[in-house]
Amino acid sequence: MEMAFSRGLYTGGCAGTTIRTGPCPLRKKRGVYLGQVCRIQGAKISVKLAAPLKPGDGVVFDAGHPDEPEEGGRVYSVDQRGDEAIIGFGHGDLNFSRVRVGDRFWKTSDPELDRRLRSSFAGDQPRFRRPIDLEVHGTLMRQ
Repeated sequence: MEMAFSRGLYTGGCAGTTIRTGPCPLRKKRGVYLGQVCRIQGAKISVKLAAPLKPGDGVVFDAGHPDEPEEGGRVYSVDQRGDEAIIGFGHGDLNFSRVRVGDRFWKTSDPELDRRLRSSFAGDQPRFRRPIDLEVHGTLMRQ
């Protein structure tokens, strides 16, 4: 759900008469939290995963400066080794000098999930129908 809902899953809050339903403006909507960088080994990054990751997924590394450009790219390989995973990227796709041990990182796209979701609503005809029951209550307000 968190990947499919574009604003992320947040409880929101009130600011005066305006209701805010997203993260604070300085926090970017990144997607699913994946974990932290443990080591950088040449062109591969060792991480502790907090959520599933597979080749083809897009990731971004959070250096703690949301106002600055962030490093990210498409994952080419995931080699699980105990509680760590070593992830690889395409040649030249990532500037490894901008990624640091301790950086948090996020899944920003999942092409497989996108394909499955799009197939559920693509086309001219509905794929399935379900009956729904609803009850609506209201009050007439005069101004």
